[in-house]
Amino acid sequence: MHFLWLYLFTVGSFALATSIQAQQNISLTFDQRLKQLKTAQGKILALWAGINLMTGGILSFTAEHWFFYFHAMNASWGLVNLGVAAFIYFHHNDIFNQPQTMLEQLSRQRHAENMLFLNIGLDVAFVVSGIALYQRGLATGIAYPELWKGFGISVAMQGIYLLIQDLIFRFLHAKNRQRMYPHWQRNLSK
Repeated sequence: MHFLWLYLFTVGSFALATSIQAQQNISLTFDQRLKQLKTAQGKILALWAGINLMTGGILSFTAEHWFFYFHAMNASWGLVNLGVAAFIYFHHNDIFNQPQTMLEQLSRQRHAENMLFLNIGLDVAFVVSGIALYQRGLATGIAYPELWKGFGISVAMQGIYLLIQDLIFRFLHAKNRQRMYPHWQRNLSK
């Protein structure tokens, strides 16, 4: 179980360091900071996906009992997260390479923050679902208790990691918006 926390801590620390670095350069324009945030979000999620694909794919061949199901589910999450990361990275890079008006900037900023609110809700649902799956595996007289336990731990772990990442990026997006709000207010009220 200590392995799981080390896993989460390592990737979470990398995510935090990369995200904060993206916000450090004050001289960047709002568009550049927003693009950096979205790009960093996609890259960090891709890194998490890669870790899950590699460790889950390799260790599922050697693991036994609930640990086999845990690694198999992690590999599956890795595929899904890689697809989401690719969408974030390519879609947002395409959007931010086009000129934007102030209203478009504001709209994109609000959209990014609203999507992170939605993701945070989903992350909490993943954690709760993972705990419920694990609890199901502890019940007596059920079929495949090891599957329920392994899947439950994996789903909860994925939810915890994604919750941490989404909370960090929600904070950084809010910080970016707060920097630009006086400028928008001044120019849009004319």
